[in-house]
Amino acid sequence: MVKTGKILGIEKVSKNLNLKLTEYKAVSMRGMIESAALIRYDMEKTPPYIPIDTGNLRASWSVNSVYVGKNPVVVMGFSAEYAVYVHENMEPAVNWGRPGSGPKFFEAAFKRNKQAMLKLIGGKK
Repeated sequence: MVKTGKILGIEKVSKNLNLKLTEYKAVSMRGMIESAALIRYDMEKTPPYIPIDTGNLRASWSVNSVYVGKNPVVVMGFSAEYAVYVHENMEPAVNWGRPGSGPKFFEAAFKRNKQAMLKLIGGKK
């Protein structure tokens, strides 16, 4: 309803919208953390697996969640200094130390799980 150039009820609509956005961001953060767990699990269960020599690379997996301003952000990956070199090594004669393991293990897990991750981030199981 409009009365003298003012929209009645806009404050209530705005307040409710902001509450919903806060709720969605909480769902998104939870979904992103669950997605990180899904990726880690997938790299262990579906080839190409994470290569193993000493186990340091696997043990260096980490997930960090923060808010940048009001936006949820999740950073996941491997902290071992050589992780990127192992991941990107496309040389055919490499002994990966674990049957079924090999390059692009992290990227492959993302590609396989894209739809599942989008559902988790959207709050759907």
